[in-house]
Amino acid sequence: MILKRFHLNKLEDAGKFFADLAGLTFPVWCYIGDDRPNRSNNQNRYLWGVVYKVISMELGYSVNEVHELCKIQFGGKKFLKSKNGLLYDIPISTTEYDTKEMTDYIEAIRLFYHENGIHIPDANEIPDELLIEMKR
Repeated sequence: MILKRFHLNKLEDAGKFFADLAGLTFPVWCYIGDDRPNRSNNQNRYLWGVVYKVISMELGYSVNEVHELCKIQFGGKKFLKSKNGLLYDIPISTTEYDTKEMTDYIEAIRLFYHENGIHIPDANEIPDELLIEMKR
């Protein structure tokens, strides 16, 4: 499988896109969207190493269970329609978030748990014991 990424800065760049597209073996999948920054590695490390970890320790769930719960409760949804017409809503993977969406997601989680008596430290106030855990 060949994965090609195209970045079009102006309409004139479309000619190269179509020339490259013509050279591929069909069928192909093509996704078109706005250019946006993906979530950062630091955001992802903070989410898993601090946010999910604190919730996991407080509630007694695994970090993966906390991730699934938070995706359902705080994450975006996408809708899939089956061939027989059934509509399913499924959580969007956090890998699809841009930096702003990831920040909003993390802040929604922190606010909810703060209101329910669980303090999740801000990224700039992480205790040493969590920093050590994050580096493992």
